Amino acid sequence: MDLAGLKPMAGPVSGNITVGTKAVTGGLVQFNARVSSPAKSCSTNTDCSSGDYCSAGKCHDDGHFVVFQVGAARDLVSRYFGTMVKNGTPSIQP
Repeated sequence: MDLAGLKPMAGPVSGNITVGTKAVTGGLVQFNARVSSPAKSCSTNTDCSSGDYCSAGKCHDDGHFVVFQVGAARDLVSRYFGTMVKNGTPSIQP
């Protein structure tokens, strides 16, 4: 983020970037991947659920699809698109 000249911001964030003459919303929000308990034993990636990987004999989630697996991430995306429809410019509201 520092290389792009972007600084951390507390939400809500809306219209924080100007493209030409239009204000658009841009940001990055990080969530922890879901935790499987207890961790499933494995010897190869094929022993794990789709999207998971095998490491040290246990299946781990790679976190790639966190927006479909973590309720807080789903809620944030829902609010983002909801504010886009309502206000014309989406808002990131953690």
